[in-house]
Amino acid sequence: MGFFPESPVEGWVPSHPVLQGGGGGGSPHVVERDQWLWLLPPPGRLRIVCQWPDRGIEPTTTDLDAGPFIEAADRAVPFWPLIEP
Repeated sequence: MGFFPESPVEGWVPSHPVLQGGGGGGSPHVVERDQWLWLLPPPGRLRIVCQWPDRGIEPTTTDLDAGPFIEAADRAVPFWPLIEP
């Protein structure tokens, strides 16, 4: 997967924010997962919907305030410069 979400078409950008799972780890009692949120959501409500049919988890919806995600993105700094092809 690399650092950016995989795209079915080069240059494709989703029409809405997408939450994609990354690496993670844990123990029998705790699981931690990295998530990539792309595009940055607009201000207001960010609705997260997930399900895991193989484990009997039906669609579950949670509403979050997009503000903390936007504020975190404003504090982000690059580790290295982008290299154009």
